[in-house]
Amino acid sequence: MRTEHPSPFHVSVSADGSMLFLANQSGHSVTFVDTRSRKVVGEVPVQVQPEATVSTRDGRTLYVCNAESDSVSVIDIGNKAVIKTIKVGDWPCSKLSNDGSKAYVCCSGSMWNTVDIIDTAMNNKIRR
Repeated sequence: MRTEHPSPFHVSVSADGSMLFLANQSGHSVTFVDTRSRKVVGEVPVQVQPEATVSTRDGRTLYVCNAESDSVSVIDIGNKAVIKTIKVGDWPCSKLSNDGSKAYVCCSGSMWNTVDIIDTAMNNKIRR
């Protein structure tokens, strides 16, 4: 599959396998691709240099790590819209806890070397 969107850098798949999420590094967006039709079904602008995405098991929320903005964009997948942006440490990359209640954001930039924890129910950073 080809995309017209700039610099697809990272791909992840929804828990049910119905959707692909492409982080477009220089395009500062995430492209949504329906896996059955193999068609682009949406694109959401995020902050600078998205490099990783992870979706919740229920398929409602996508967390996008924006490396140059030191932030996580929280996207409502159904509405294909950013609902919140959370400031985190330098050069973020995230994973969800097994139960989905927390997103662990590894901040590997030279200044921080930390893990920020986001409560996914409230979409707030609760700890570093």
